Amino acid sequence: MSEVTRVTPLFEVSRELPSGEKLCLQQAVYIYPDKTQDLAFRVIRRDAKGNLKAQRGQAGIPDLEMLEDMIKEMKSKCYNLMK
Repeated sequence: MSEVTRVTPLFEVSRELPSGEKLCLQQAVYIYPDKTQDLAFRVIRRDAKGNLKAQRGQAGIPDLEMLEDMIKEMKSKCYNLMK
């Protein structure tokens, strides 16, 4: 069995889309098979039930203003961790 990278979200901000899905911006810790770690951000979608939709690592972003607003909110939540 091959080892996989594990992702542990620390913070999340989201916006509801017309489809009922949510576009989410997460700050997360990526833990790699060799036990090294990275602190990084990802954009991902949740379905209407709240389940993550990790579709080959891509999440369509319908509006750059929405993303900019999410980034501003994320900065206010986790700014001290990014230093």
